Amino acid sequence: CLLPSRAGQEPEPPFELKDGDRVALIGATFIEREQQYGFVELTLTTRWPDRRIVFRNLGWSGDNVTGESRLYFGTYRGTTTRQEGLDHLFKTLELFRPTVAFAAYGSNEAFEGKAGLAKFVDGYNHLLERLEKTGARIVLLAPVKQENLGPPFPDPAERNRNLELYAMAIRQLAEKRHYRFVDLFHSLDKLKRPGLFRTDDGMHLTETGYLFAAL
Repeated sequence: CLLPSRAGQEPEPPFELKDGDRVALIGATFIEREQQYGFVELTLTTRWPDRRIVFRNLGWSGDNVTGESRLYFGTYRGTTTRQEGLDHLFKTLELFRPTVAFAAYGSNEAFEGKAGLAKFVDGYNHLLERLEKTGARIVLLAPVKQENLGPPFPDPAERNRNLELYAMAIRQLAEKRHYRFVDLFHSLDKLKRPGLFRTDDGMHLTETGYLFAAL
């Protein structure tokens, strides 16, 4: 699933990582928790075993495209602007100097439903404009569908309708900005196994879930 394709319809060369690439993983909980298992790094490294590739996981749980959760780094100075959250992320990216960036947002923003979609797109465009200045090749990831674990867990149907709206918006962003796109929302369903859950609470992937996402 993590080998991306071009979002548009025109034929494109297959995605590849080059020798010496420096890959930044940015986003919210999906990215931060991935560091516990490392399947994304494993899959991409073994795909090109003869190439030297460096990864940095810069995910932050609960984050969004405005860097709201990263405000932790500024509040002790008495600053509470959302801009500083993004500033901290980009200071880290400046130090790392990525040549490739995987970005995974939309899961937290989707709680606002259709009403929050325009704000999400505006915020993501702003983040991506800054990210482009690093010179990195950019890959956008759709959010993961919420898994239906059955009672007593709530029915995730409405939540998934909202997540799909945001996944579609991310695909459109990728098409407009000529990025690669990974549709985790739909592709994980193709690896579904009877009686085998991919999440521990419907939202957050287990070790098995991350393995499926990276395949």
